[in-house]
Amino acid sequence: MHGWTKWGAALAASAALAAVCGAARAQDAAGEWHGTLVAPGNGATLRIGLTLQAKAGGSYEGVLTSVDQGGAMIPLDAAKVDKGALTFSIAAIQGSYSGAWDAGKKAWNGNWTGPNGTAPLVLTAGKP
Repeated sequence: MHGWTKWGAALAASAALAAVCGAARAQDAAGEWHGTLVAPGNGATLRIGLTLQAKAGGSYEGVLTSVDQGGAMIPLDAAKVDKGALTFSIAAIQGSYSGAWDAGKKAWNGNWTGPNGTAPLVLTAGKP
């Protein structure tokens, strides 16, 4: 192979590896996530933390933490990743989340829906 051909092949292999790694991360939502939510209705800005742990059968369990509301930890009722989309619900506060994996941002890009409406919520890796 010529020098340029080798570089082209190496770049193509790197791009393919990055795509596979991004897809793998999307399927493994376990860990710490955080984001900022502008609450529908009152416009309050809330820092949100999400902790997810994998369960047998492919679902997740975890808690949502509201940093700006005294660090309240609210258990999730249901959480799963299906076809690159993360969803979870919390009956205690009548809320739910649905977001798609954004490989470019390395984040879940979605919406929080609660009794007062829907607002965007991007969840990136790490603690709030």
